[in-house]
Amino acid sequence: MTRVLAAPAAVLAVLLALLAPVGSLAEPAEAAPRSTAPFYRDPAASAVSAARTDPRFAMLAAQPTAVWLTDGYVVGDPDPYRNVRTVTAAHLARAAAQRRPAVLVLYAVPQRDCSGGGLRSHGAYRAWVRQVAKAVRTARGATPWIIVEPDALPMLGACAGQGDRLGSLRFAAKVLARAGARVYLDAGHSGWHTPRAMAKRLVRAGAKHARGFSTNVANFRATSAEQAYGTAVRKELRRLKVKRARFVIDTSRNGSPSAVRPGEWCNPRGARVGPAPKVIGRGGLDARLWVKPPGESDGVCAPGDVPGGQWSSVAALRLLGLAT
Repeated sequence: MTRVLAAPAAVLAVLLALLAPVGSLAEPAEAAPRSTAPFYRDPAASAVSAARTDPRFAMLAAQPTAVWLTDGYVVGDPDPYRNVRTVTAAHLARAAAQRRPAVLVLYAVPQRDCSGGGLRSHGAYRAWVRQVAKAVRTARGATPWIIVEPDALPMLGACAGQGDRLGSLRFAAKVLARAGARVYLDAGHSGWHTPRAMAKRLVRAGAKHARGFSTNVANFRATSAEQAYGTAVRKELRRLKVKRARFVIDTSRNGSPSAVRPGEWCNPRGARVGPAPKVIGRGGLDARLWVKPPGESDGVCAPGDVPGGQWSSVAALRLLGLAT
């Protein structure tokens, strides 16, 4: 029998809200993804670890979240916990053993966020992507879903030092798709670029090789706004001869979009968890995903914040509506 951790009434209320169905989409079912099993839930995820000692985080721990592959994982490192191929292969093997698709995020392109992050050259980046692709080829039992470089296309040309970013994105989309992954190039969100402008960028970045694109990654915009944006981007892509693009929406922290001020991106106090991950397969929307793990920091932007990617109990409690 599965042991269910007790949770306060406020947490249970949030859980019930997450499980409520999303409003119906305008288009009938079409080209549903073959992977219909729940996504793989990593037992090493931050929320899972936190819930072992604090049952208030049990709801977060119950949901599958993406694993982010950054330049902290390197090519050829003898340490299996730092080697990008070894880490990726091990994660995908665990997911395949459960016959559940894992969700991965590539986040290592040079000058990824205009602050010097990412690998130092595009040659190093493409070698790194090849290692991820080799790990994908070994996966059996469940096709991994891979989000390619959040913000890389929306921030194209926003700073110096980006080099051949489009070439590297095309390379990643093509190599990973050939390896057997379901690939989604990141397309920002509904409050950033127009659908027409983003569609043009997606085409230049190799949309023809990818399954589609992602929206709202690590952001807070309403699911309905992102569905409308995704639909509009698809329409523009069809005009550009990319006719079968699908999309996914990150709903990990968009449960209260009106409480997050425009332009506020770093650990906003008003953010709340959004709808739970689910395969949709209608209207071009493949799935809702939790790409940004709720409770992991966006960075040190205010006193008391922890570095980006690290677990913050305070941030997690705010997302659950249990702290201010």
